[in-house]
Amino acid sequence: MFKTFILSILLCVIASASYAVSAPCASPEEIDEYLSTTFKEEKVWVGITNKTDKTQQLTFLYENPETGGWTIAFYDMERNITCVVSGGESSSHVTPKKKDSKL
Repeated sequence: MFKTFILSILLCVIASASYAVSAPCASPEEIDEYLSTTFKEEKVWVGITNKTDKTQQLTFLYENPETGGWTIAFYDMERNITCVVSGGESSSHVTPKKKDSKL
C-alpha cells in the first residue's frame, strides 16, 4: 500500500497527460527509468490489447524479483504515453496446472 501511495504521488509530478482512470502518466522512458531507479523493477511481461478496431495499447508488468514488488502500466501507442494503473509490494509466480493433474 505504501508503495502504491508513493508511486502515485511521485508520478503525478512527471505526468504529462491524463488517462481515462486518472493514472499517473509520462513518457515510456520516464516510467521505465522511474520504476527501475525507485523500485528496482524491470519489464517482465507485455501483452497487446485492442482499444478499438484500429488502435492498440500495450500492457506491461514490471517486477522486482528480489522483493516481489510489481507495477502494471498501459502504453498508449497512439499518444506515445505510458500510464501506471496499479502496483504492489508482494507477488509470486503461479505455475499452470498440468492437464493430467488432479489438483
